[in-house]
Amino acid sequence: MNKEINWINWAKIYGMLLVYLYHTSYYLHLPDSGYNFYGPFFVNVFLFISGYLIFRKQLSTPVIDIPKKTWTQGEGRTMLSNILFRIALPTVIFSTINFFPKKILRGEQIELWSFAHDTILGGSLWFTCTLTVAELLIFLLLLSRWRSIWFYVAYAFCIAAAGAFIMQICATADISLSVPWHYTQGMVAVLYLTLGGLYWKAEQRIDHILRGSRWAMLFIVYLVVMFLTVNFAWQDFIFETLFSDLILNITGVLMLIYVSKQFAASDFVNKLATLSIGLYFLSGAVPNILAVAWTKVFGEAESAAWIVLTVCSFAVSACAVWLIKRYIPWLFDLRLLKKKGC
Repeated sequence: MNKEINWINWAKIYGMLLVYLYHTSYYLHLPDSGYNFYGPFFVNVFLFISGYLIFRKQLSTPVIDIPKKTWTQGEGRTMLSNILFRIALPTVIFSTINFFPKKILRGEQIELWSFAHDTILGGSLWFTCTLTVAELLIFLLLLSRWRSIWFYVAYAFCIAAAGAFIMQICATADISLSVPWHYTQGMVAVLYLTLGGLYWKAEQRIDHILRGSRWAMLFIVYLVVMFLTVNFAWQDFIFETLFSDLILNITGVLMLIYVSKQFAASDFVNKLATLSIGLYFLSGAVPNILAVAWTKVFGEAESAAWIVLTVCSFAVSACAVWLIKRYIPWLFDLRLLKKKGC
């Protein structure tokens, strides 16, 4: 596998390990999990990678040369189908699978509205809901057939600003931001997808700038902005979302990419990376179950238990996703049922 894809797979694994690290600490009720340090990039790296892969394909010749009508019937239709069958529908399926164990573990009543909120309306698996909305918006922008990545970045910035503005209004009016399908976060996420595309366009130049010890300057910028963000409250929510958070998120993602590019190709990592979306779908349920079991048997958890449970949760989830993909793969893509003639 070429080096270009190799770093993507390493970044996926690092990002997903941090997802499990955070979820495990959350269910163990640990006050200090280092979230302030890794929070800005452990999810955004997946948005960045998605944008990188989308624009690498869609803005490359000969795809970008395809007229709008032909594109919508071919590549565009395939893109739309993949968003629906590989992201949106699996989100509903796994939200449904997760719903009942979650309610039982929390001792909550099972109600129709709660079920609809967590599944059809996309209230529980927020990241894939956000990704669905963001990729649909990218699809609409690609209908323009513009070649320049800057066109998409400019429009994405406007969409993200509108999303941040709606977030501010909803927060002020105490209106839920989670339904339908975390659309406001999806609007903001469009910006990160287009920045992933921008990185694809300028990858060699950026890597040249950050070569050697220069990446340390990026790390210093990250620490300074993180310190300011944690210790000082910005007066304007939109400014915070689009500027301070943006700087923190971009520098964090670039640091993770830099680290990912330092490792050689690994067949194990490459195979593990193919399980990433399934690992996300189980990243709430499995750590929750193991955390509850640990607490009942051993009582309050310490840092060592947190690390052990994170590794165990990740390993159990990886095995479960591998088994699902091997024996009931249509859970991740319902189109496989048609191919099998079911």
